[in-house]
Amino acid sequence: MPVLTIYQDMAVLAPPTSASMSSAYSYESNLRHLRLQWGVPSGELAAATASPFGMQIAPFGQGPQGAGFLVWQNATLDPTTQTYRPQSIPEGSVPQLWPQVVLTKLPGNSAASATGPVVVLEAITLRASDAADQPDSLYGTTAAAIGGSLFDSVAGRPRVFPQDHLTVVLRPSAICFPSPSDPGTLVTPHPIGSTPPDLLANLGTRVKDAVTACLPVGRYGISVVYPDGQAWTVPNEAGACSGTEGATDYTNLTCTSQPRPVLYSQGSRAVVEVVAAQDRSYCLANPPPAACGASQ
Repeated sequence: MPVLTIYQDMAVLAPPTSASMSSAYSYESNLRHLRLQWGVPSGELAAATASPFGMQIAPFGQGPQGAGFLVWQNATLDPTTQTYRPQSIPEGSVPQLWPQVVLTKLPGNSAASATGPVVVLEAITLRASDAADQPDSLYGTTAAAIGGSLFDSVAGRPRVFPQDHLTVVLRPSAICFPSPSDPGTLVTPHPIGSTPPDLLANLGTRVKDAVTACLPVGRYGISVVYPDGQAWTVPNEAGACSGTEGATDYTNLTCTSQPRPVLYSQGSRAVVEVVAAQDRSYCLANPPPAACGASQ
């Protein structure tokens, strides 16, 4: 089973018109969250860091620079002052944090699906809560920005926070790209009225239009991406055996023809799956557009 499933006709509450802690938590309670833990389980650490993988995953807080997810607010450089300006997510209000977590629809078994459109779900990265009794949340992340703890306004630079985990909020939408170089189509099952023009403007050249439609079903790989191009992705080769290595023996966590360690945490379960709608009739009336590939 995947680590998380969402319905393709996912519906969420409207953002609160009067912001407060209670209204923000009520709004967020309807959104799906995904928690990513730094590193691998302790039982896999020796195999993960040894040959053939050699993964750079020292336990959290160890190593010369302190291992862990490094989290900071995205910012753009002002060429006049040579200082940085903190950025918010395209929807506004909530600070945009690195690393970015992107879910990418995995191809099926057919050659056609392997060469089809690129479908992504972009998540919203949250700042880890400093209070043990408070969850990671949109409210807490926004409050940290308002309180000035995310950005050093004197130095004009974002502050960097090492974290042993990332919690991200999944948007109830997808972007379907005909190819990696072409602008995409924003797909939302249940918009509130029409998509705001400023949202499309904030998405820049990545999105050309928006449609009301159900999300494309299927399994989505998880990538944690930094602005310099460094990325962690699951599922990956450490979690399954190639054809020359034989079948994957999940009981003994090895390959049948050429034995080697198989890291269960990096395997086929490490996906988010968009499953069939709760209301099938709604998705029959609003199927995924052609820009997302075959209708489902």
